[in-house]
Amino acid sequence: MRIPSTGRFADMYETHAPACLRLAFVLTGDRDQAQDVVHDAFVRMFARFADRRSPETVAAYLRKTIVNLVIDQGRRRSRLLRWHQRRSGDSEGTEMPDVALRLSIRSALQSLPPRQRAAIVLRYLEDRSVREVGDILGCSDVAVKQLVQRGLHALRQKEVCDGF
Repeated sequence: MRIPSTGRFADMYETHAPACLRLAFVLTGDRDQAQDVVHDAFVRMFARFADRRSPETVAAYLRKTIVNLVIDQGRRRSRLLRWHQRRSGDSEGTEMPDVALRLSIRSALQSLPPRQRAAIVLRYLEDRSVREVGDILGCSDVAVKQLVQRGLHALRQKEVCDGF
């Protein structure tokens, strides 16, 4: 495997990190977690650098890796919460309590399932096409439209996005 020079990798980091951090922050809602996700994505890209030569491929690989890492974290958190509730005998709902009404849109986005959140963020905040979102999430155009529709429906019910 051909390893990139340190300077070339640093240039790639400077070029792509700001957009990656924005995406990760919107998906996670937490600055520290977003930085961890972005760093993990760059480490994975560095390990597979021989396959990633063009700038478009690097950006797409990073976006897809970030989305997948966030979805995996959500799954782990959900499993941990269910395990904790089983151990403690808590029969209440599985949702974590809201953190004192911070920003309504941010908290509403965080309450969505990770794939719906990712679809909405990629589609509307990153202004990606349905096909691009499908490529990043690894699903069909129809599945992307369903994820977005369900996510927006949930946000409307919380009276967050009346304009959509």
